[in-house]
Parts: sequence; C-alpha cells; structure tokens
Amino acid sequence: MAFAWYAPHPPRGEARVLGLGIDEAMAPGRHLDRPDGTPEWLVMHFHDAVDVLLDGTVRRVPAQSLVIWPPGTRHWFGCETRWTHSWMFCAGARVDASIRASGLATMRPHAQASAATAGRYLAQIHAEITRPLGADPLVVEGLLALWLREAFRDATAAAAPSVIPARMLTARHLIDADPTQPFTLKRLAQAAGLSRSQFSAEFRRSFGTTPIRYLLDLRMRRARILLTDRSLTIGDIARRSGFSDPHYFARQFRAHFAMSPRQSRDG
Repeated sequence: MAFAWYAPHPPRGEARVLGLGIDEAMAPGRHLDRPDGTPEWLVMHFHDAVDVLLDGTVRRVPAQSLVIWPPGTRHWFGCETRWTHSWMFCAGARVDASIRASGLATMRPHAQASAATAGRYLAQIHAEITRPLGADPLVVEGLLALWLREAFRDATAAAAPSVIPARMLTARHLIDADPTQPFTLKRLAQAAGLSRSQFSAEFRRSFGTTPIRYLLDLRMRRARILLTDRSLTIGDIARRSGFSDPHYFARQFRAHFAMSPRQSRDG
C-alpha cells in the first residue's frame, strides 16, 4: 500500500496531521530541499540509504533509519538512485508531548529493524484521520506515541551491546522497583560497583539513555497516570512521583510534556 495523502482542509486540535505517505518512491537523483523547513514536525522513515543534511553536514543515512525534524528546521535529503520513504507532517500540543516523551533525539538517524512498524502505524493514523465523523486527537496521539516508542525500542536494541552486563540490569531493576526513591547517580553507581562516570557511560551503552533520564521518564509516566485521579492534588501527585518540591515537579513536567500538570489534567 504505497500512497501520499494531504489534509484537504487545515486540521484543528492538539494532534493535527497535515499529510503522510507510506512506501512513497522517489525518482533517481531526486533531492528535496526546504530551506526553512515547515511549521510542522516531520517524522520520516527512510527505507533506503540516502544523503541527509543534519547539523549542517551532509551524511549518508543507512537504510531503515528514522529521522525527526522539529518545526522550522531545514529539510534536505535525497539519493542518486531510486529511494523510498514513509513520512508524516504533524503538529499540536499533544504531538509535541509525544515526540518529546519518546526518547528519540531530533535531527539524527535512529536505526530501525524494518519499515513495517512505520507502515503499520501510519496506516492506522490515516484510517483515523479520514473517518467520516472526524479524528479523535487522543487516538492520533496514542498511535503516534506507540509508533515512536517502538522506534525508540528498535533504536535502543540496535545500539545496545548483545549482552547487557548483569550489574546494569541490577541497577535498572533497582530503579524500576520504586522510581519514587531518592536515587542519586552516586547511589546507583555504588550499586553497580562503578564510578559515577563509568556507570553513566555503561548505562547509556546498555539502555540508550542516561540513568537520571531513565529515572525521570519513569516518574513522569507515573505522574501522568496519577493526574487522572481527581481526588489527588498536584502536590500529592508530585510526592507520589518522587518529588519533594511541587514547583520543581511542575517545571520538570512542563519540560517533559510541553504542558503543565494542570493543563495535562484539564486536557
């Protein structure tokens, strides 16, 4: 199922899809150049190896790579031979939150197992946004979030060593068991029997993120679930998510999801 679709009318809402394509083939020698990018996010899966301008440098991105461009950043990519890609232009507060929470860095290639994941989620998103009764932004957000988390898992698996050291699994299990505990880098490094710098480097090699970022992601996901309980105050949720200072919690939540805890609850 190869096609390209563009919204016939300007979409509204917090999870807007302006266009998407699945398995779209490009002619040999075709290079796309948008000097000012677009006002929307561009999420693209390259099926083939292509040349891409990233951070001011043209580099060859391997086949089966995912790249995310933030709004307003230059798009330049192509190849001298025939190439295929799957892509989506999207915008809105919920889209911002999903991309920022995915763990995927922007403007860099992320290795993927195949194009199957991108094609599956893009097909589901297309089915949702073309419903006769209109799209549900929560469904669009959910599909995008699931796609990007699967993409993150693929990228992490590709970058991780074939065998994760037992001491790293022990440290991660310590965090997973209760992320609300007052963990410090020093405490986690001691649990693994390493210095802080050695532990940080080995944790990132093993799991594709830093230990503190991993801890923060768990706390933020916990907080977002707790926010659905209207009997809890923001201060209660901060404490139950491992934050003694509700103001610091609110700042971290906004940085993580591009919205305040109260906005998340009201949305």
